[in-house]
Amino acid sequence: KAEYEVESKALEIEKNKLGLLVSKNYYQIVYWQNREQLFQYLDSLYQSFSKASNRRFELGETNYLEKITSEAKSQKIAAELKKIYNEKEASYDFLQTLIQTDSIVKINKRKLNIIPNFNANSTLYNSYYESVAESYNSQLKLQKKAWFPSISAEYFQGKNTGLSSSLYGFQVGLNVPLFFSGN
Repeated sequence: KAEYEVESKALEIEKNKLGLLVSKNYYQIVYWQNREQLFQYLDSLYQSFSKASNRRFELGETNYLEKITSEAKSQKIAAELKKIYNEKEASYDFLQTLIQTDSIVKINKRKLNIIPNFNANSTLYNSYYESVAESYNSQLKLQKKAWFPSISAEYFQGKNTGLSSSLYGFQVGLNVPLFFSGN
């Protein structure tokens, strides 16, 4: 019973850890979605700025440096947007491995709230350690009971192919421990 309690508490701890991982991954996906939305907006702004600077360069209103600077910033934002997309997809893949479903998981929520406290439930760990201590105490009591003298009795019946009749017998034993340490 004590070993069962230890294992059931360990299972609860593992469930708690899995829930924690799923929650953290969920918030990470929401974070990447918000970041992606922001960078999509920035990408559209910088693309418009790059087109405008190209047009101004063609008309001779600005120099070549402003034109390539705007193109470089636009490309940098586009590269960052691609990186964010890849990170978001990696988070989705990790979430899929955590929950192990056949269907594709999609998170539609885009509002990023304050992350709740992810500290593990201390009562769960306390109960686990108490059950481990109880298990060790039970094992110690069982070991101490083995140190007491005991009496055993056994009745047996057997056949031998060399003999024509069955064998009957009994055995009585007295167990007395000589050493009170070890098994």
